[in-house]
Amino acid sequence: MTVFSKLLRGSMHIKSYDWVDSVDKSVQTSKLRPVILKVDSVFTASCETSVLFPTTGGNIHSFTAITPCVVLDVLGPPYSKEDGRDCSHYKEYPYNAISNGEKAVEEGEEDKYGWLEEIEEPESAAMYFIEYSGPKVAE
Repeated sequence: MTVFSKLLRGSMHIKSYDWVDSVDKSVQTSKLRPVILKVDSVFTASCETSVLFPTTGGNIHSFTAITPCVVLDVLGPPYSKEDGRDCSHYKEYPYNAISNGEKAVEEGEEDKYGWLEEIEEPESAAMYFIEYSGPKVAE
């Protein structure tokens, strides 16, 4: 999916990652995968629109509201469990927390990497979808 995100009101902390080829094959599993940090900052409603591509740009992301806020996310194509585009949830671990003792990244670069483990959707998770019903968007 490609995601266009615009923070319309308020401020929020955004943390985002991209998947990386395994930096430590001995600990990677189907549910535990290595990531590289792309964004870890607070944004305010005057910020630019962000574009997240399927494999780059920080498409694995979390939003944490600092103040009440409104975010417009335009997804293309939309979430679809049947087509393999379901919303996934992850628990994050620091890079050094999971390792076989091998040094797979440059010294001093550990903070740029981490591990994500896929988990079930938390009970506290809430997303509201509004299907676009305006005029047809043509290429």
